[in-house]
Formats: sequence, C-alpha cells, structure tokens
Amino acid sequence: MKRFIWGLLLVLFSSGALKSAIRSGDYTIAGFRKTDRPYPQKSSGIIRTETDSILQELQNVVPVKPGQVLMRKKFEGEYRIYKGELDTALFSRVPPMYYVFTIPGWARLSDIVKYRFYRSPTDKPGTDEDIVYFDGERIYVRQFSRIFYFRNNSWFSLEGQPVLPRGAIELTSNPSGADVIINGEQSGLKTPCTIDRMLPGTYVFELMQENYHFFRKSVRIIPDSTIKSSFELISDMDTVYITGEVPYGLLVLPQPPNDTPFILDTIKTRDLKIRLFPGDVRLRWDGGSVYHSVDTILSIPEGKVMYFDYLFKRRYGVLRIVVSPPDAEVCFQNGACMIGEQVMETPSGVYTIDSYRHGFRGIKKEISVIPDTINTCYIDLQLVPDRDGDGFLDSLDKCPDEYGLHDGCPKQKLSDALSSKKEEIQAFLRNDQFTIGVTLLGLITRIPTKKHFANFLSTFSSGKIGGINNYRGLTFFNTLQMMYRGLFCSVELGQWTAGIHYERSDTMHLATKTNEYLVIYDSVFNIEPALFIPSTGVSLGFHYNWSWLNVIYSIGYQWEDIILDQIYNTADGSFTRITFDNDWWFHQLHAEADMHIGDFFAPSIYCRFKFPFGPTKRTRWHTMQAGLQLKVTPSMLKKRNSK
Repeated sequence: MKRFIWGLLLVLFSSGALKSAIRSGDYTIAGFRKTDRPYPQKSSGIIRTETDSILQELQNVVPVKPGQVLMRKKFEGEYRIYKGELDTALFSRVPPMYYVFTIPGWARLSDIVKYRFYRSPTDKPGTDEDIVYFDGERIYVRQFSRIFYFRNNSWFSLEGQPVLPRGAIELTSNPSGADVIINGEQSGLKTPCTIDRMLPGTYVFELMQENYHFFRKSVRIIPDSTIKSSFELISDMDTVYITGEVPYGLLVLPQPPNDTPFILDTIKTRDLKIRLFPGDVRLRWDGGSVYHSVDTILSIPEGKVMYFDYLFKRRYGVLRIVVSPPDAEVCFQNGACMIGEQVMETPSGVYTIDSYRHGFRGIKKEISVIPDTINTCYIDLQLVPDRDGDGFLDSLDKCPDEYGLHDGCPKQKLSDALSSKKEEIQAFLRNDQFTIGVTLLGLITRIPTKKHFANFLSTFSSGKIGGINNYRGLTFFNTLQMMYRGLFCSVELGQWTAGIHYERSDTMHLATKTNEYLVIYDSVFNIEPALFIPSTGVSLGFHYNWSWLNVIYSIGYQWEDIILDQIYNTADGSFTRITFDNDWWFHQLHAEADMHIGDFFAPSIYCRFKFPFGPTKRTRWHTMQAGLQLKVTPSMLKKRNSK
C-alpha cells in the first residue's frame, strides 16, 4: 500500500498537476555562502575532523577522498558547505540512524550537491532536509530510507541502505616487504597484504622500500569485491631517463596525507609530477600540528626523472587522562578500556574519550592532543542522584545505599533497565579489542561422573595428588584463548606426562570384550602400571567485562583417550598398553580477575569450571582449574612499537 501511495504521488506531480505552481530552479541551490563561522564538531552527526574541535566552511564544492565527506547545512534559507572525515561508527547502531544513497549516474558530486532533497514530493521548496552529507559516490541522510528530488520538471526518488558498502584489495610487490601508504598516510602494513572493509572509491596507493624508488598507483575499490593489484619497484641503482632532447628534469613527489600543497621555491603546486629546469630547488610542505613539515633542497638533473622518496611522519604528544572516582573505566577512541588514570603517547589530533562507573553518569569528551606537549584531560563523573529511579533523591529515601536497590525501594522500570543495559553492552562490543591469553601456571582437579569408573580410578591414584597427570595436579602453558568483540574461543591441551601410577600390593583383574588383563605392581622387576589421560579441548562462546572482572561462557568438545600401560595380557603372557576412546561435550564457566599493569599485557588470575553433558563411552568429568595467565592485546603493542 505504501509503495502504491508513493507511486500515485509521483504520477500526480509528474503529470502536471503541480507544474504550474513550481519551477525546477526552486528545487536547486544557486550557490553557497561562506561566512568563516566555525561549526561545532559535536553537533555535526557523521562528520568529524582530525585536527580541531570545529568544522571549517568551504567556498565551493571540492573533490573528496574516500573516507572524507562534505556536509551541506541550511541556515535560514542559505546553504553552507563543511568538509571533514566520515564517522563510520554511527552506521553500526541499531536501529539505523543514517541511510546511504548512491549518487545517480547522470550526476557528479559538484552537480548533486546543488539539489535539494525531500521526504516526499511537495510544492513547498523550502521544506527540504536541513543537513545532507555527500562524498564522491554517496549521499547520507538521517533516519529516512527514501528521499526525493526534482529535476527536468519531474520527481525522482532514491532508495537508501542502512549499511555502508565495503570492498577489499590484495596488494603484492616485487620485491615483497614494501611499506604500504594509502592516500599519503602510513597504514602500518607491508606487502603482500589484504586490506578489508574499505569504503568504495579511488585510492592512491604508494609502496616504499629501502633502496627502491616509491611507486604510486590509483586503484578504484568496488563494493563487495576484492581488487588485486601488483607493483614492480624500481631500484635506486636504476636511472630513469626522459626520452628525446629535453632541457628539463622531472620531479616525482609522494602523495601528501592532507590537502596542503607543496611549495617549490615560491610557487605552490598540487601536481605530483613537475617539469623543472636543471639545478637546485627548495621544496617545502607544511604538515601543521599533525605531520612533520618538509623543508629541503633538491638538485634536479637534466633529462632524468628524480623521485623524492619521503615518508610523511606523524607528530606525537603525551595524553594524560585523570578520572574521578579513580577506579572509573576509561575507553580511548574505540580502543582498549583501562581502569583509572592513564598516560599514553599518541599521534596529535582530536580524540574521543568515554568514561564509565556504576552509580555515576557516563561521560564522553573530546580532547585535542597537541604535539610535543603533555595534554591533560580531567574527567569528573557525577554521582547519579536517583539510581533506583523512584523519583526521590537517594540522599532522602536512602535507596539504594542502605536498603539495597530493590529491597524496600521502588524497582526501576523494566524498559529503562533494558535500555541502559543495551547501551552498556553495545559500548563494550565496540571497544572490545582482539586479545590473546596464555595460561602460565595452574592447578587442575577432575571428578568422574561414573561411580564405577571413579572406584577403578581410585585404585590407581591411591589418593595421591600432584604431578602433571591431567587429573589432579599442575598445568603449564596448557591453554590458548582469544577474545574479540565479545566472542571467545580456546584450545586446551591436557598434559599427562606423569600419569597416575598403580602401587598396590594386590592384583586387579580387568576384562574387556575381547581380552582379559591383570594389573600387577612389582618394583623389583620394574613393573609399574600407569594410567594416562591425554586430551584436547576446544570451546567457543562469549565474554563480558565488568571493570577488572571478565566473565566467560562457552560450549566445547573434549577429545580424550584413557591409556593403561604395562598391564599383563593373560592371552599371550605379555605386558602391553591398551587405549580407550572417551570423548565428551561440556559447558564451561570461566572468570578472570585482570591486573592492569601495562598498556598491552595484563596478568590475570583465572578460575574455570567444566560441566559435562551428552553421551560418552567411559565417563564424563566435572573439572575445575585455577591459576595465573597472561593476556596480550596486539593492537596496543603495535601502537607502542609504531612510536
């Protein structure tokens, strides 16, 4: 029905019912006004800037790189243009806040930005959307999945999607190991590599390697596709000549990371290939507060190509975050969350800091990190005056401090509680970094679920505890686990080298379906029967952090054997080894207490319980393990090494 109504409206508008009252010029923008009036970044939706807390106006529409965006804002009937970076994090929210529309094939960015967009066909041109965002290929509008524009005396509509399109590229080079620079910015990657989740558009890729000239190539990333691109690097030992008799040389410059032009002597240029007369020339480039500036003298040879092999370097500052209360959680720019005061070295620019603590109002702040300076950010969380949501201040009704949150106090509304918890979980999933954990030293205790097998096992262990036997003893480096965005997986190796020995003076009779065996202990003849329990367990699940406490649930499968060694085979009179298969499923509950003493690693004390279920051939096990482990966050280590 809704599509029919829209179609009927389009027919009415296109058939001339309202053509007498409107003109195409009323639905387009003649020009943009520049007032040099700053626009606060915090009020600007999906657009943000790296260097300031405000957005600056543009006089005209300018080309944008992938990841950059233009914001068209209407002020009292006049339109202004701002340029910044696209904040992709907002597109992960549910329900969606913004919709993405593809620019029609007939239009370029400079064309489509002059068209007004509406929620429905109308004869009132002034009711268009106040804020619309554009990049080289897409239009972004808040909350509406269908927009309309008027062209050639007819109404047209665009259908939007709530997700950003993505593409990928595979880069290879000869030789390999070259640094990858994207649009002038270091990516931290080396060839060969694959870069995923890239916004569609045309990128400038440059490869730099010691003793080789940099190589530049423009590549268009296509949505839902992987582009393959290879580079052939030229050695510094090779000279590139310009064919023909020419009285000039050719200077090839790298792609700068921003729009600042190069200055050759006194002439500004944005060209990356420049013809110059032979001789010395002064090259300058202003990196501002974000990059180190360039000021050098180059000697241009006649009839040759000269490469200015330069890697633009970021400037760094020190950021100190002081929180009150001191045990509040601090999350830095979608990175890892830490507890309490933080000091870090970080590239200059504008960053977002989130801070949380139970019973306090969360705060999100933006801070500008100035290079070569200690920048201090103070965050003072305010106590929530009515935590139980009963309409009375906690200082008056003494809830929940004295009576508990729901003991004698009105309960919080279910909808409010669910909404608050949903936001808390979404923030955790966004900020949960890829983390690797390895157990260092631990204790293990296992209890069989089958009473018959427990009685049999007691004759071997004789009540002794210790050693590395995968039953009751020690473990060393036996578990590897990984966590990312709330997901959890682990691989556990059951260490069984010591085994469980039979040291009783009596003889035990053991019968299988095919043979009979005797279990005999004789130290004189070195007959020492032993039971081994080798195993490998894999589990998948999810985890959640409350401050320093990490809680995990997973479900897993244990591949396990039960081995009896040096037992007497009555059929042939030999001492042999027999193996029984004993695989089983389990639920696993896992708690970790993290000790945050470093940026990229954190020792923690763990305790995990396994609860078996499903069929098994011999027995299932109730298992408890506790010990010390070390967790490492590679992204934080990478940031530290890049400094």
